[in-house]
Amino acid sequence: MEFAARYQPAGDGEQVGGDFYDVHPLPSGTGGGSLVVLGDVCGKGMAAAVLTGKVRTTLQALLPLIDDHLRVLTMLNNALINSHHDRFVTLVLASAVPVAEGVRLSVTCAGHPPPLIVRRDGTVTMAETGGTLIGMLPEIRATTAEVLLAPGDTCLLYTDGATESHGGPLGREMFGEERLQRTLSACAGMPAEAVVEHVHMVVSRWVGAREHDDTALVAVTAPLHPRNLRTEETRDA
Repeated sequence: MEFAARYQPAGDGEQVGGDFYDVHPLPSGTGGGSLVVLGDVCGKGMAAAVLTGKVRTTLQALLPLIDDHLRVLTMLNNALINSHHDRFVTLVLASAVPVAEGVRLSVTCAGHPPPLIVRRDGTVTMAETGGTLIGMLPEIRATTAEVLLAPGDTCLLYTDGATESHGGPLGREMFGEERLQRTLSACAGMPAEAVVEHVHMVVSRWVGAREHDDTALVAVTAPLHPRNLRTEETRDA
């Protein structure tokens, strides 16, 4: 598997933003997989930074239970409500496990834009997952999408700073979901690093020197030409 990320802080640069991402190794027995976490805490400044830290540490503590995304999100929701925060967080969890056919993903959104899947032929689809945001309601709901990335396919997780950035010729047009999908389609077959670099470049050019929100991007890619470790080991011997 390949992972790559980009983070662009808010245009004003004066306050800590609420976007964040992490990649954790999954507990033993999961086939060498990883958990990708991408989220967006409401607001900016010290209060948002404190809540971001709490969310990240709580999720790390809940890793042994990550085979059940809804259970983990429910426990995180309870922890935030019991701590009496007046802010909320949107999240997407993606458990990625290498398999013979590529990469198997379990993706769950909680109030967050669903990740986009770009296939090797340039087709772009949206992961069929959704749910309620975390930290506001006593009960939450969420659905998990199962996605198989074949070699050359990529899953892009992103915060709304990408789609809601304003720019263009007049400086007032939103980048939007359709433009993001067209941008991602041009990345078909690329390595993860090239995908996030291209998307980041296109969004940055759209915004120009104008103020913008934080933007976080994480790509998970099934390599087009994965390394054959057994063959290399035999050659080295």
